[in-house]
Amino acid sequence: MKESLKMRSPVEVIPSGIDVKYIDKIKSEKLDNRVVYIGRLVPQKNVDMLIRAFSAVGSDYELIVVGEGSEKENLIMLTKKLGLKNVRFLPSFKRHEDVVRMIKSATVLAVPSKRECFGIIPLEAMCSRTAVVSTRTEGPSDYIKTGKNGFLVNIGDSEDMGAEIKLLLEDPKLRKKITYSARNTAELYDWKNIVKRIAKMYKELA
Repeated sequence: MKESLKMRSPVEVIPSGIDVKYIDKIKSEKLDNRVVYIGRLVPQKNVDMLIRAFSAVGSDYELIVVGEGSEKENLIMLTKKLGLKNVRFLPSFKRHEDVVRMIKSATVLAVPSKRECFGIIPLEAMCSRTAVVSTRTEGPSDYIKTGKNGFLVNIGDSEDMGAEIKLLLEDPKLRKKITYSARNTAELYDWKNIVKRIAKMYKELA
């Protein structure tokens, strides 16, 4: 190992950022009964866990699954098998503006992944004051603190995910507290703050 690399320990990881000003400009009506998943429909994303979780949430609410992938037909079949008539599947959005608009319309964004590198969409949801329920995986675990600015559940625990989603849907006071704190967290990841961290790092290395 080069001496120059040894001297830089411990390593500081600077994450990707979000554009808070851009997100704030996009308008969408917030619906009190909507849960949303946005992403690829592949085994890694574990969307079948979310569908099983949602089966215990209740018929007063709707789940919108946005995305494409190899698991889509299996997920549609699972939805029919569970008798869920309040789950809708939509194709992937071509425009990022439409992704943000969907996020803003939701009460809860669900992230059931088995693995997640960082997770821009959860941060965009937090910025949009949409509550996030995520599995305890890489990325979201770095910035979501359970009960403070969102909820983390164990991978594969559909019962716990369903319970946390239902809690947020039915408790406006808790939801307001969670989303207020989540917004403050998201602002830390605004690109202007990330750029400052990068500039500071380069200055220290100069």
